[in-house]
Amino acid sequence: MRRRRLVLAAAAALLVVPTGWSAPASGQSEASRLTFSVREARAYAYRVSLSKEVIEAAQTLQPCDPEEDPYRCDDAAYEHAPNCPAEIALGPRGRGPEPKPAPGSDVVNGGAGDALGAEARPPLASPITLNEQLALGTLAHLGETGVANGLATDSYVDLSGRQEPAMHTESDAFTPNRATFEERCAPEEDTEDYAHYVSRSTETLETYHLAECRNGECTFGGIGIGADAESGATIVHLFERGGRVHGLLKSSLHDIVWAGGALEAELLDTTVEFSSDGTAEGLEFSVGTTAVGLRFGGEPITLPPGQPLELPGGLQVGIAAPFVSASEDGRALRVVAAGLYFASAQQTILFGGAEVQATMGREPVPPAFGGGNGTGGNGGGDFGGGGLGTVPPPAPTTTAGPSPSPGPVGGPGAVEPELAVSRVETGGWIVPAALGAGFVVAVLLLLRWVGRYAWGRRLHRAQPFRAIDWLYRAFVKS
Repeated sequence: MRRRRLVLAAAAALLVVPTGWSAPASGQSEASRLTFSVREARAYAYRVSLSKEVIEAAQTLQPCDPEEDPYRCDDAAYEHAPNCPAEIALGPRGRGPEPKPAPGSDVVNGGAGDALGAEARPPLASPITLNEQLALGTLAHLGETGVANGLATDSYVDLSGRQEPAMHTESDAFTPNRATFEERCAPEEDTEDYAHYVSRSTETLETYHLAECRNGECTFGGIGIGADAESGATIVHLFERGGRVHGLLKSSLHDIVWAGGALEAELLDTTVEFSSDGTAEGLEFSVGTTAVGLRFGGEPITLPPGQPLELPGGLQVGIAAPFVSASEDGRALRVVAAGLYFASAQQTILFGGAEVQATMGREPVPPAFGGGNGTGGNGGGDFGGGGLGTVPPPAPTTTAGPSPSPGPVGGPGAVEPELAVSRVETGGWIVPAALGAGFVVAVLLLLRWVGRYAWGRRLHRAQPFRAIDWLYRAFVKS
């Protein structure tokens, strides 16, 4: 399977589409609660768009044989058993590294209504991309619905799935047949050259995903513009705490070499952080990409974000200026920090990037909950370093009296129609008596039906069916 991944990366590289590249608000209503949907939070070491021709070429060069593939060519199937050495394994409750900006990072902070970079999100040549060392998470709380899931993987193709079944983890807190924690390492029992993947999701609305590599396992791309690093890590951590939704993303590569040594860097680090209480005043974000110790052809160079270096053959290399779009009302946030890129007229290849798509807001709290902000709490989070809120329980049912009902989600207020409900006390004999009467009527009707036949009429003349027929004529038949 690794050979198949390299075929995809090599074919894409040979094409080498140009690109341009808090605290809650004081006026916050106590009768509303936070709702949000982080549809995608992605951090990757390497990303390249794949054209239809590239995918078809890879399938032709190395087709999957269901008879030989242990997963029958099913991209949704993979190895689940934990296999990490004790020195590396985090376990189901271990604390993983947290996304933090590298020392000296030049990050940009902002809030609702702020926009950075171009007027539109930097496009990719195709919506189908190959991602290596990918961490991907989703978190949502909409009404009574909670979502917390994601994955960490060596290689992943959008709209297709994982490429390396032995180097892949997934977790989902709210799907019964899915694991809430998985951890994998490759190769097994190697603490020097290894790749490590962790996925964990909890019903306290927290999801954490880590993909890290060391030495020989930190190889990205294929023929053309590939890269090797001594170490790397991508992290996505999403959680709700204290009435706010938080997102922390990081992609970090250390001592990385591109294109066989033509370009080097001591560190390439991208971080994205955001937090919101669902109001315009409560939205905060920070984003930045830092490259330390850049050398081209052995000579030190600087690459300010958005100012690429022109190379022979129409190739550009540069640090992508972050693109951020935050709506005026604080309800929508889009962040693209693409990291370092190589771009030609045919293809763009990205290294060390992170992206976020999220919507946030507030909705009225149904009176049955007793007010409050819905999900605030003091629960614990092993990966989040603190107490996370819990998903509110279903509203209790009532047996009598008026039953207030909330209006549409996000509407101006609640509508309270009156509903009269009566409670009738019944004894334990009602149900058996009703069932018994139904059984008797059913037997009588059945016997009348068989009377259509000669053998049925003879049956009616025999006891006890003769007595049953008399009862039918006397009490049932009108």
